[in-house]
Amino acid sequence: MALIHRPGGLVFRDLRGFTSSVHWTQALDSAALPAAIVAAQALTDAIEGLTHATLISTSGIASEGVIIGGYGAVGIYSSVADRVRFTWRTNSGGLARHTVPAPKQAIFYGGGSTVNPANALVIAYRLAMLGAVATTGSGDPLAELVAGKLYIRSAHRRIGTLVLEPGLTGSDY
Repeated sequence: MALIHRPGGLVFRDLRGFTSSVHWTQALDSAALPAAIVAAQALTDAIEGLTHATLISTSGIASEGVIIGGYGAVGIYSSVADRVRFTWRTNSGGLARHTVPAPKQAIFYGGGSTVNPANALVIAYRLAMLGAVATTGSGDPLAELVAGKLYIRSAHRRIGTLVLEPGLTGSDY
């Protein structure tokens, strides 16, 4: 039977209340839908293991809808603006990227910016992505995890924002 491609997504909230999403596409055989749902749930669990942020909603094949979640945990990279970007090689030889917000420091080598592929959380993520038959948006299956790197993004500062409540500003400003 022909494979169909279904998107999946997760929304995470960090310690400060900001949100970020993680998306993937899953190739599945419609006759094996229960196995695909189990694989998508394993992938969700593996991604949750990589991040300090709290899962607040899901979409796609293993969707649980809106989850009443709290806020993310304290950690060195506890903001969803900080991301780990995984680079995958596809079956056709191309490259695909997958990002996860607010990564745990434990997944990196001692320097803190390169992912350690021998880490148990990274191995679980790699096996879950391959087990879920994750693909690129065009349907090319992921074949091999090539690398992972930390990207720290600075937040935009709003200069000149009108403050309607004077008590919210300090006397030093």
